[in-house]
Amino acid sequence: MGHLPAKFLAIVAALGGLPSCGESARAVPEGTPDAASADAAPPADSLRALGLFDDTVVQTPKAGVVPYDVIATLYADEAQKLRFMALPKGKQAVYDASAMWDYPDGTRFVKTFFFYRDARDPSLGRRLIETRIIERTGDTWTGRTYAWDDVQKEALRLKVGRMESISFTDENGDDRTLDYRIPNDNECKTCHSKDHVFEPLGPRTRELDHVEGGGADDGGAVTEVDRLAALGLLGGDIQPRAERVALSDPYGSDPLERRARSYLDANCSHCHRPGGEAGATALDLRFENTDTYGLGFCRTPVAAGPGSGGRDYDIVPGSPDDSILVFRMSSVDPELKMPQIPTLTSDARGTALISEWIGSLDPKKCN
Repeated sequence: MGHLPAKFLAIVAALGGLPSCGESARAVPEGTPDAASADAAPPADSLRALGLFDDTVVQTPKAGVVPYDVIATLYADEAQKLRFMALPKGKQAVYDASAMWDYPDGTRFVKTFFFYRDARDPSLGRRLIETRIIERTGDTWTGRTYAWDDVQKEALRLKVGRMESISFTDENGDDRTLDYRIPNDNECKTCHSKDHVFEPLGPRTRELDHVEGGGADDGGAVTEVDRLAALGLLGGDIQPRAERVALSDPYGSDPLERRARSYLDANCSHCHRPGGEAGATALDLRFENTDTYGLGFCRTPVAAGPGSGGRDYDIVPGSPDDSILVFRMSSVDPELKMPQIPTLTSDARGTALISEWIGSLDPKKCN
């Protein structure tokens, strides 16, 4: 395994520790709770009953329920997110360089959406909105949602979706109120679908190969991929970090094109890819796609109708205002906006990033 930084070892110890030399390389922390496994059908009525947290409201995970984060996040009407994964005791995922890792039956992914009451000062508390669970049982992935009550004591199973009115103070000190839609079960399937089969989206190499805290210390960088492998939760033929392909933080310091393409991969490619719900459009916004026509450069959409906004091409290099992609990202009209569900607002920051990238492209790319 080589030398690991002291900071990393401290984090691992807090999560249950590394396997010792006498343990199997496939071992996971002994604290991994049986309650975190989906081998038996869990209670369907409350999040608390799933046994994933020592404190459900504070979101303190039980030993073996591992917090993680992704490089490029999916916009969700300005909500913040907490993410956790739980693999059954003695099991691990199998690494894949580009595709979704092969997770064992009993795996659960947990994502809680929340708003800080005052984004300038997180210590003033937060309002939990919903917690989504994705789990693998019988070689099949399924998803469900738990909606938090107004008094922030419990999250109960919600199948039909609903609207929430959210009030908060943003990072500029402005008091804001917005509508937030908790999606229904069928809407979840729309995004989490490839060839009409439900699957997770985020926890794979391109999203997890980042350094926690933003840098290396004490002898070298350790990414989320390395951390999960060290915990015994990830096995297989794991490439050296220098050979891995990962996304960039869309709002970081990497080159503009790389950041824009990472944003599109995280926010659009789950539908706009072969086998995705929008696969028939032939617009392929995956990070690995190098075909500029497939990316929409000077490309007339298959069937945009009014969604084109009177524009001719998905992307017009050098001209974001003439690009259908920017027009639809900017819209809040349910018939025109992208993504269509479940967001209700336009991602102004993301749209500005994509506009800047398109504006930087050479117009000759259309010739």
